[in-house]
Amino acid sequence: MTLTDTQRFIARADLVVEAIDDQIVILDLEGDRCFGLNAQGVLLWQHLRDNHASLVELSDALQQAYAIDAERARADASAFVIALRDAGLIDEQS
Repeated sequence: MTLTDTQRFIARADLVVEAIDDQIVILDLEGDRCFGLNAQGVLLWQHLRDNHASLVELSDALQQAYAIDAERARADASAFVIALRDAGLIDEQS
């Protein structure tokens, strides 16, 4: 899947999300699956849930929070979005 800078993504509203310390557990009751996110994933998830974020916005959030270079932030954000999309946890917003 190729991502563009202007695509916006949103977390599915029907998921059960629970915070445990600095992590999040996502329960997909429809698919009978459970996913865990670390602190970096939590940051990106919050942007998807609250802001219907684009890849650029997710990359920027990673750069600001973790002081990493733009290339690494984009690669990490892209991998995250692709994994969540493949798992059916996020949708592209038109």
